[in-house]
Order: sequence, then structure tokens, then C-alpha cells
Amino acid sequence: MLKTFLLLTVVVLLGCSSGCGKNSPSEHGLAKGDNVIVIKDAKLAQDSGMDTMLVKGTKLTVSKVDGDKIWTNVLSPVTLGRHKSSAKAAEFSPNGKLIVSGGGSGDAKIWDVESKAEHGVLLGLEVQSNLTDIAFGPKGQQIAGGGLDGVLIWNVESQERIVQVSPSTLPHDIAFSPDGTLLAVAECGYHPDARKRRYVPCVVSVWNIGTGERTFALEGNRRDVHSVSFSPDGKTIASGGKDGSIRIWDTNTGEQLKTWSAGSSVADVVYLTDGKLIASTGDSGSVRLWQIGTGKIETTLVFSGTKGTALACSPDGALIACADYSGVVRLWNIEDGKLTLEFKAHTAVIQGLGFSRDGKKLVSASHDSSVKVWSIGTGEGLSGWVAADSLLKVID
Repeated sequence: MLKTFLLLTVVVLLGCSSGCGKNSPSEHGLAKGDNVIVIKDAKLAQDSGMDTMLVKGTKLTVSKVDGDKIWTNVLSPVTLGRHKSSAKAAEFSPNGKLIVSGGGSGDAKIWDVESKAEHGVLLGLEVQSNLTDIAFGPKGQQIAGGGLDGVLIWNVESQERIVQVSPSTLPHDIAFSPDGTLLAVAECGYHPDARKRRYVPCVVSVWNIGTGERTFALEGNRRDVHSVSFSPDGKTIASGGKDGSIRIWDTNTGEQLKTWSAGSSVADVVYLTDGKLIASTGDSGSVRLWQIGTGKIETTLVFSGTKGTALACSPDGALIACADYSGVVRLWNIEDGKLTLEFKAHTAVIQGLGFSRDGKKLVSASHDSSVKVWSIGTGEGLSGWVAADSLLKVID
């Protein structure tokens, strides 16, 4: 079993056919042109009994003192494409066949996961829209996107706009209710029209999708609301924002049920699958799991040196993924709080992150303008493996 590697220095050697190490894969049938990653950390090699790693296609062979071991389910990234400017959000459709993503220049695209081809472009957004978030409806028949033009809802099949709602300020985040009847919008506190630039109350607005009417304006945040999330049963909404507060709202009455302070700006909040805990991340440089009933911290998952930007919980409730300002993605096991995977996904801040319904893939959207899909490896021994950029390119 490989240990958790927080720092791993590797060198990629191309075309190595002999003499690649004491117990190198060359002694076990390494062909000319194979890619070899040589561990240069002496302490790591001593602790794990590992000398070299060989990547062939999607197979990873680790040469150890007690023999080779092969894993076939390694992390494998696929770049779907790029937006004209920064990619702000991305999400899988409920059936996992499509991905929708939105860019800072107002372009919203649908991608086919299997073919990796652009499936369509959503119409109705102006070039200056600066799309901030995009999401599939729970049945996969609708897509909502928020930007300077307000919040637009499209029919996925026809790709035509069917509803438009107009929050009073620029939307930061949007979320469908589990039954698809409501849309929650986190508003930033500034009028989206630069000609009318003024500070207005920060709210979570809740809209009836069927009528396009606003049902509630949930007030209480003193600064921008960054994130909203519906509970799995749809009865409550969680919000987090720049004032450091996390608030729980009743979707039937609009009443604020609970509030507590995270101590610093909150970038994202998400209900876990069981509905008993809420995860948050932001300026704290950690992922915190909160007990909804008490507002107390159940678990803190720490990463240092940067701020968290986006969260995603696997559908089975086993994993929590967090992206940060440096372009790194980390995954933890929720039950024991152990870091299971950490890798450099992008060259810039990541703002969009989401699991597929089967939990086997992860999509990420970044300010580097790219949208990427990651197959999450389940091979024994990959826990905690830090995947460097060079390694990701070899495996791809």
C-alpha cells in the first residue's frame, strides 16, 4: 500500500529502454518509447519501498522491492474545449451524458461527454453578459444560467430560451430545487448595469420557474451572497457569503431558521447527500463540515496556502471535492476525513466543480478558459497520490 504523498518530485523520461533504476521496469519488459516516472525523493522511496513508476496508456505500474503492482484506474483528464474568456461554471446533466459550461464572455455551451464534441450553444445571452453560473435542472430538461442579463432558463432539447427572471443585482450562484419548481439565486449586492452602479441589499431570491415570479427575497446578509444550495428534501436553502455567515432558510415561508459565522468569507456551501451536514469553503483555507442542527463544526479538512473556491459532493455521499485559487483539486473521504486524492487540474483559479451522477467523473471549469473532465481512479494504493502536471500529461 502506498502512503499519502503530500509532496512528490518526479522526472519524466521518454524513450527509456535500459538502466532506469535499480529495480526499474526495464528489467520487467519495458519497451523502447515507454514513459517512466522516476522517484527522486530518497526518503519517499525508502519509506514506500518504491523505485520507479511506469505509465503505459491508462495503466500505472509501480516497481517495488517486493515486486511490481499494476493499477488500471488512474486519473485521466480530458479537455472538452475552451471558452472565449474564463470558464466560470460547469455541471453534468443528471444522466451523465452532457455537460453544460458557461464563460465570462457570456458564451454557454453544451458538451457531449462521450464524443467530447460541442453539442450546442445556448442562445439569448448578450456578449457582455459575463455569465457567472450555470446549472442543469434535476430532470435534465432545463438549464439555468445567470449573468448581467439576469437569469435565463433554456429547454435542453431545443436549446431555446423559455423563461427569464430579473434579479435586482448580479447573480453569483444559482440552484434548482430537487423537484425543479424553484430556482434560488445568490445576489452580489451591486446593480449589474454599470450605468446604475450602486449598492443594494444582498439577498437570496427564490423564483417560481413555472411563472417566472419571485416568491421570496431572503434578507439578512450584510455583504455579497456567494453561494446557495437546496437541501436534498428541498425544504431548506443554505447560503454563504462574504460576511462569513452561513444561513439556513425555510423554502415554504422564507423564514431564516438558523445562522452562524464561519469566521471568514465563504465562497461555496453545499448540502451533503444525507442532508444532515453542510460543507463550506473559502478564505479559511479548509473545508468545514457543519452540523445543521447546532451550527457546530463536525470536521475540518485543512489545506494550506490558498483559499477554497468550489465544492462538490459525490452522489453516494462518500467524497467531498474542493477546488482552490491555485488550480488544485482535492478529494476527501467524508467518513474518516482522509485526503484521498490531490492534483493540479488547471493553471488558474477553479470556479466550477461537479460530480457525475455515478460518481466516477469530475468536471472542472477554470479562469484558464478550459473545461476538463476527470475519471476518478479507484485503484488500491492511489490514495493521496499527488498528480503533477507532467504526470497528468503522460497519463492522458
